[in-house]
Amino acid sequence: MKSKILSLSALAAAVVIPNLASAQFAVWNGDTVTHYQEVGYPALINIDSNAENFVSFDDLTFAPDSINFWNIGHTPVLGADFSVESITPNAPAYGNLTVNVVSSIASTVPTADGLSVTLGEASTLADEDGKASVVLPGYGAFSLTISYKSYGWPFEAEFPVECAYKPTVSSEYVDLGLPSGTLWAPFNLGAEEANDFGDLVAWGETAPKSYYYYDSYKYWDQDNRLWLKYSDEGKRTLDPDDDAATVNWGEDWRMPLLKEWVELEEKCEWTWQEADEANGVSAGYVVSSKVNSNSIFLPAAGRRIDSDYLLDGNRYGTYWAADLYPGYDESGAVCSFYSSSYGKDEHGRWKGLSIRPVLAHVKPIAGTNFTCSLVNGVLSVESEVFSSGIINVDGNEYELVDGKFSSYLGEEDKFLNLSVSYGDITLTSDVVTVVNTVAVDLGLSVMWASVNIGADVPEEYGSYFSWGETEPKENYAWDTYKWMNEGGNNWDQINKYTLDDKITSGCWYDAEGNFIGDGKATLDIEDDAANANWGSGWRMPTNAEWKELQDGCDWAWETVNGVTGYTVKSRTNGNSIFLPAAGRRAGTGVEHTASYGYYLSSELRVDLGNGKAYTHDAFVFQFRAGGYYAAYNYNYRYRGYSVRAVLPPGNDSAE
Repeated sequence: MKSKILSLSALAAAVVIPNLASAQFAVWNGDTVTHYQEVGYPALINIDSNAENFVSFDDLTFAPDSINFWNIGHTPVLGADFSVESITPNAPAYGNLTVNVVSSIASTVPTADGLSVTLGEASTLADEDGKASVVLPGYGAFSLTISYKSYGWPFEAEFPVECAYKPTVSSEYVDLGLPSGTLWAPFNLGAEEANDFGDLVAWGETAPKSYYYYDSYKYWDQDNRLWLKYSDEGKRTLDPDDDAATVNWGEDWRMPLLKEWVELEEKCEWTWQEADEANGVSAGYVVSSKVNSNSIFLPAAGRRIDSDYLLDGNRYGTYWAADLYPGYDESGAVCSFYSSSYGKDEHGRWKGLSIRPVLAHVKPIAGTNFTCSLVNGVLSVESEVFSSGIINVDGNEYELVDGKFSSYLGEEDKFLNLSVSYGDITLTSDVVTVVNTVAVDLGLSVMWASVNIGADVPEEYGSYFSWGETEPKENYAWDTYKWMNEGGNNWDQINKYTLDDKITSGCWYDAEGNFIGDGKATLDIEDDAANANWGSGWRMPTNAEWKELQDGCDWAWETVNGVTGYTVKSRTNGNSIFLPAAGRRAGTGVEHTASYGYYLSSELRVDLGNGKAYTHDAFVFQFRAGGYYAAYNYNYRYRGYSVRAVLPPGNDSAE
C-alpha cells in the first residue's frame, strides 16, 4: 500500500465544496474522540477510509484503517442549509404568524439529528423531509432559531424575521349624509369585507396580539402602576402614531371620535341583523342614513380580554373611539351594542376591541365647513377648513384660494358645489342653491338682509336657531343645547357664555360661591348663526342695532303672500324689509306662528336699568300683531328663534 501524508490544510485546498463560516470536526483513534472547531474550513469533507491517505492533525497521524475522520456539523446558514418558505399572518385568525421552513441540513450533514425550528415561544421538530411550520400569535419582529445535534454536539443559529401588520386597506368610503361630513369605512380594521370581524386591538396600540391585560399594555407601567401616556399631561385624544387606523391604513384614515359615534347613533337608523353563519353573515347592526340610501354594517365582533380567546362574538360589538372617556384616564370611549341596545360607553383601554376607521378628510358641506352667499350679485365662498378647492358654478369652475373666493357673477340665483382633493381622493359637496340676497340700506349703521337665514324669499320663515348654535335641529330643549355639561338637562349646567349673575347654583360658580365662568356676553364669531351660514361679513345684530331698527324706521303690520309680519321702512330713503311672524320652536314643535316674531341678537341679557345679568337668557327682539314691538326683550337660550343677518358698512359683498 502506498502511503501518503496529507495535512488538513492541504485536504481543504483539494476539496471543492461551499465554504461556510465555521466547521467542527471529530477524530476517533479507536479509543477516544477528539473534537476540533476550525473557522474558515470547508463544511463538508469526505474521507474515504480505503483511500491511500494519511491525515495529520494536531501532531496526530493515523492510517485510514484506524481512523474515522468526520465533519460532524456546522452552524446553519440561511440559503445554504434552509430556506424560509413563507411568513404569513393568518387573517382573520387574530394575528397568528405562520413561518414555514424547509431545511436541507439532512443532505449536507448526514449525521444531523433532531432538527428544531423555534419562533418566539413556539417550537416544533422538522419532519423527515426537513419541513417545519411554526405558528405564533401576534405581529412584529421575532427571532427564528434553527438547531440540531450531531454526535451529541449542538449546532444552532438565530435569524430575525418580521411580520408587519398589513391589513386590507379600504379604497372606498360611505357617505351617510351626516351633518359633520364624516365619511365611514365600509369594513373593520383587519377585515376584508363588511361581515368579517377584523382584528381586535387595545386603545393606543396599532396591532393585535396574543394577550390583553394591564401588564401587556403599551402605556401602562406595571411596576409603578401608572399610565405612561394620555393621562396627567391632559392629552386625551390619540396621536396619529398611536391611531391604529392611521398607522395601518395611512394618513387618509383615522379612528372616529366619540362625538362622531354619537352623531352616527343620533343621525342614522340602527337595525339589528341576526347571524347566518352558513352563509357567512355576521350578527350586528345595519346603520342606515336618514337622508340618502347609503348604509354600513357593524358586526358584533366581540372583544378580547386576557388570552386570545374571543368573547361574545356575534353577540356584542364594542368599537373604540380615538379619545378617552370623559373623566376616566383608564378607559377609552367606545360605541357598544347588542341586539336590543346601542350607545356610548367606556372600556379599559388595555382590552382588544374593534376599530371602524373614518376618512381623515370631511366632505364639504355648505353651512358646516364652508359658507356661500350671493349678495347683490357678488358670490362669496369661504372656508376655515378647506384652504383650496374648485368651485363649480353653473358649469363654470373657479378656484378657492386661502379659503376664499369672491366675485360678481350676476344677481340670478346660482347652483354650485365645492370639490377638494387629497392625493387620489376628491370629495365633492352636494349641489347648493344660492339665492341672491339683497343687503338693504335703511340709512342705519348696518345694512339688513332681505330674508331670514334659511329662507329664499322675504315672507318665508326660514330656519330656527338656539342662541350660540349654528344649525337648526329637531328638538329644542336644555338637554339638546350645545353649550351644556355632559348629561346636563337644565340651565344651571350651561358651560359657555356664563356671566357673574349671582345665581350661585349655576356651574359657573364654585362650591364657595366664587365666579369661575368665562364672562362672555357676546357671541364669538364661530358661534354666530348668520356668519356660519352666510359668511362674507354677515353676522347677527346686536341688541343696540335692533333698537336702532325699531326707532329709526316705520313699522306696519301687513300680510305678504299670505304671511303676516312687519314691513319695516326707512325714514330716510324709503327702502324696506319684511320680518315674518315666524313664531319660535320649543321641544319638537313650533308655536305662535303668524302671531309673534322672535329674532335673535348676538348678546345675552343684561338689564340696562340695573346691570343685572342673566346667563340663561338671550336678548330676543320680539313683536306681535296689534302694533306692539319691543327691543330689550329676552328669552331662554335653548329655544329656536329666527335670525335676520346684518352687514357692516365697507364689506365688499355689499358692493
